[in-house]
Amino acid sequence: MHQTGTDRAPSGACPRSNLALVVIAGLLLLLLTREGPVESSAMAQSGSPSGGLANPADQRNQMIAELRRLHDEVQSLRRSLEKPVRVEVVRMPDTTASR
Repeated sequence: MHQTGTDRAPSGACPRSNLALVVIAGLLLLLLTREGPVESSAMAQSGSPSGGLANPADQRNQMIAELRRLHDEVQSLRRSLEKPVRVEVVRMPDTTASR
């Protein structure tokens, strides 16, 4: 009978990898329990009481205000890029082609 390419791993490889996975899972659990519950950024920005529901209308208004602020910044960048830029070369770097 022809054997396929699914050879068994050495006898010590599987327990070591299982042990590594258990250690990693334990460290993640420890990290999560030490940090406590995490509050989403939307909940933090909305000013809603802890454990309460966020007000969707307030969230939409905050998003609209942020989009307007970003739009203004992009417009400012566009205006500055449309202006001519003066470049003064102080020193030319040595190039490999001139050697």
